[in-house]
Amino acid sequence: FFDKIVAVSDAVKNEVARREGVPWHKMVTLYNGVEMAAYENAADRERVMRELGLDPRFQVVGMLAVVRPIKGHIYFIETAAEVLRHFPDTYFLAVGWHEKEGYFQNLMERVHELGIENRLVFVGGRKDINAILSIMDVCVFPSLNEGFSNAVLECMAAGKPVIATSIGGTPEAVVDGVTGILVPPRDSAAMTRAVKGLLADSGLAARMGLEGKSRARKVFSINAMMSAIESLYEQLLNEKIYSRLNLSRRNPLSLAAKISKDAFGSIIHFSGYPFFKRKLQASARGLTLLAYHRVGRHFTVAGMSVGIPQFEQQIRFIRNHYTVIGLEKAIECLISGKELPEKALAVTFDDGYGDNFRNAFPMLRQYEVPATVFLTVGAIEKGEMLWFDRIIETCRATSLRKVDLRHLGLGEYRLGCLAQRLAACNDIIEAVKIMQGKEQEHTVTALLAAFKVGKNVISKNSSLLTWEEVMHMKKQGVMFGSHGMRHAIMTKLSREEIDDELAESKMIIRRRTGIETEVFAYPNGLTGDFCVGTARALARNGYKAACTLVKGYNTEDTNIFELKRYCVSEGMGTNVFGQYSSTLFAVEMSGVYNRLLGRK
Repeated sequence: FFDKIVAVSDAVKNEVARREGVPWHKMVTLYNGVEMAAYENAADRERVMRELGLDPRFQVVGMLAVVRPIKGHIYFIETAAEVLRHFPDTYFLAVGWHEKEGYFQNLMERVHELGIENRLVFVGGRKDINAILSIMDVCVFPSLNEGFSNAVLECMAAGKPVIATSIGGTPEAVVDGVTGILVPPRDSAAMTRAVKGLLADSGLAARMGLEGKSRARKVFSINAMMSAIESLYEQLLNEKIYSRLNLSRRNPLSLAAKISKDAFGSIIHFSGYPFFKRKLQASARGLTLLAYHRVGRHFTVAGMSVGIPQFEQQIRFIRNHYTVIGLEKAIECLISGKELPEKALAVTFDDGYGDNFRNAFPMLRQYEVPATVFLTVGAIEKGEMLWFDRIIETCRATSLRKVDLRHLGLGEYRLGCLAQRLAACNDIIEAVKIMQGKEQEHTVTALLAAFKVGKNVISKNSSLLTWEEVMHMKKQGVMFGSHGMRHAIMTKLSREEIDDELAESKMIIRRRTGIETEVFAYPNGLTGDFCVGTARALARNGYKAACTLVKGYNTEDTNIFELKRYCVSEGMGTNVFGQYSSTLFAVEMSGVYNRLLGRK
């Protein structure tokens, strides 16, 4: 009955999905946030040490956790005993309330047996955590199980290096070797080595602390958490808006056409006639390329977004029925003449939207599907919206019910309902896309004035990926190509402008990610948006292949600079009720429906 279920980490999300049988697309990870300002001003270390009866000259290794078996205090004690043999001028400080006196007494008996009661101190629960953290040199978390530790985030926010067990959601917070050190659970020897290493190298400990603070500010701050929550609500609202929009579009003729297509698709897919079988098997040794744009319901033109449930169903289907390979491997086969696997398919994304990371990337990992994302590099560098997204936001944000754009060479548009606004967007974008450079920028700016929408209303924050997200995806095997600098149609540019787009985007991707990109995706990507001249420019600038948005599958005879792709839109593979149909999805991907009707 729920639209979304929020988990505090991917580890929790995966466990809930596995144990409770929750549909994976309904789960979303929203990390907890920590109030960074609370840890900006450290307390007077010497004063706090003396208040606790500790020698200010000593180093301090601390642990923040309620005293219970699952938190692994016994391993903290064992580690302390070993470390003190080499670093006797060290205190081990355990901060946290005692839940069970019997268990606490057992721990104290072990401390006494090891003879470290003068160096290991249980200070109980504290409310002045910022002051306590100010005296710690290293923070240790020997937990045996953990969903996602808020205490780890607090230590990172305070600029402390973290040594923690690699369980649950902890590896999502602590970057091993960068913000701290991860060790196996129940391994006192490994934890001892890690603590000794940081106590012996104060420079390394300080660098890890600074990296942890920076990561906490970017990923785990209150602002980051609230932004993620707002994005989730916006996504859910967009899905409701699209449901109403789809209902408003329905009419008897469109319903009849949809029913006919559904029926025809089912006949093609399930028919045992050799004629249909030959058509369906025609692409068995070819390469099918899918092109996605946005994942999640968004106010877009041409249906360039796919809902999250639909995306998961599609990815699961292709994983089970195709040989999914990386685009780079597929291109290598086409160039070398090596035979492609049977029913080879590669997944790509154009533009480089942030929802590719938030919504698509987790599912790609879940189903082990490789992917290539084509980045609009200039917009990502500037942190700006793509020009057509600015137009879309302008149409959506305006309070006008009608607008006259004839002074801009456009028309008059009614904006009374969502369908009218979407139609206006589509018409305006089709006209503006053929403009280039300053003319295009001037027109987009003039639209803000015409729609009476202030610049502050249009979000300054880009809807595109950040370089940090790109790097995270790269580490998990996602590949990246170029979509140019500013989503300019190649055939509308001069030779010098084309070279600039290709060379500069390639250079920035290399500088930002270390990837020597060799694949390009043509903006807009239809016939007329690329030519022999653009292919020569690509080769001249070190590219090996390019992708279009012309429908079809690819064979060894396909021009390597004109690879065909099926653009996946919101209506692809859905039946008359708007529900996903694997039958229709398979038929539309195979191209059989269009070929039987004589379409190209």
